[in-house]
Amino acid sequence: MPTSTPTICAACGLNATLHCAGCLNPPAYLPGHTISAAYCTRACQKRHWPVHKRVCRVMAQRTKLHRAARVLKTALLTYRTTLYDIALTKIDLRDGTLYLHQEARDPGTRVHFPEHLTTKPEEREAALCVNQCTAAMALLSGLIRGLLAGMDTRIEFMDLQIGKKPRPTRLVPGPDPTGCPHTVLVVTMRLSGEEWVLDPTGGQYGYREVLVPFTRYVDDREAKPWGYPVPYDATETSDLDFLVGLSGLGARRRDLEVERRARGHFARFVRDNVGKEMLGGGADEFEKRLEGFDMRLKEHLWEFRV
Repeated sequence: MPTSTPTICAACGLNATLHCAGCLNPPAYLPGHTISAAYCTRACQKRHWPVHKRVCRVMAQRTKLHRAARVLKTALLTYRTTLYDIALTKIDLRDGTLYLHQEARDPGTRVHFPEHLTTKPEEREAALCVNQCTAAMALLSGLIRGLLAGMDTRIEFMDLQIGKKPRPTRLVPGPDPTGCPHTVLVVTMRLSGEEWVLDPTGGQYGYREVLVPFTRYVDDREAKPWGYPVPYDATETSDLDFLVGLSGLGARRRDLEVERRARGHFARFVRDNVGKEMLGGGADEFEKRLEGFDMRLKEHLWEFRV
């Protein structure tokens, strides 16, 4: 959560009315772990800059990482909403589990998400994210690299077993997903040493927060890592490249072909419209930029034809 805005000059201790724009109200890494700076005059701000410079960079990078996470989740949900690959007929919450009832569909078909089936944002998000953790890591790869360009980060894959699921999601008919690992990204900010978990598909378990400090993520979800993190080397179609090499795909091969073309359509939008500059500016400016990004992405995806 953002810290309260300071009112004491960081340089001389007098009452302050000016605030450092680079680190104003940054998100916290640990409770209370935010440092915004305020000043009584521009002269005090300039004099204090050698002391404040590194802290300001850490806070600014943290803000940009949180903004990047919001862009990534927005992009994923918009992609899934527009090019949905499940013939969903009913959403049913029973005994703490969200059941997604589906019927057979023609291979390769894509539809808009059936918004009439639920009015609850958390159920909608779960239905859009179910079984998508690996696919999301591939789909969003170009977007992730574009947004984080210039930030000194280490990005790694990690598979975990989520032990605590407030509201698991299951397709009916469909296999029992209880023992399946969940794939996330671990983003390490080299300047500060902060470790964050980027999880755009946690909504399928009832966790909608997309960026969480690593330790809190593991503790809150009672998560157990499967092995060690590995370098993030995904491309937009790396998961599909693996699947098409399997034998016995049958009609599913058509689905993979359509998904490959849809991913390429998405990737072209990212290449033409996204860069690290998207994360800058004030909070209101970013919100407007994110809204415009979402609108343009929807329009672009509507142009895709199976």
